[in-house]
Amino acid sequence: MRPAGIRSRGSHHSIPIGYNLPDGTRLFPVQTAPAPAPAPAMNKKHKKQLDVARKKLAQLQQQLAGSRKQMDDADELRRFEAEVKQLEAQIEKILQSE
Repeated sequence: MRPAGIRSRGSHHSIPIGYNLPDGTRLFPVQTAPAPAPAPAMNKKHKKQLDVARKKLAQLQQQLAGSRKQMDDADELRRFEAEVKQLEAQIEKILQSE
């Protein structure tokens, strides 16, 4: 049984994370992790554009990998690379607009 005032991280952990004294001070100070940065708020239109661009980018990257393995048409390889760069720029633009 734990003394009054000691809390543990969960029922299966026995490591105390703090003990509150009557004057409000803590016997074992708790270090907290910094809060994660909030994600930028995006409207539905930007979310949809981002989702479509990411799906198309994934498909183009697969086609680019296949084109590099096969190497039938050098123009096709350059076209895929250009489209990938264009989509990456579009994704970055969408993320920066919010």
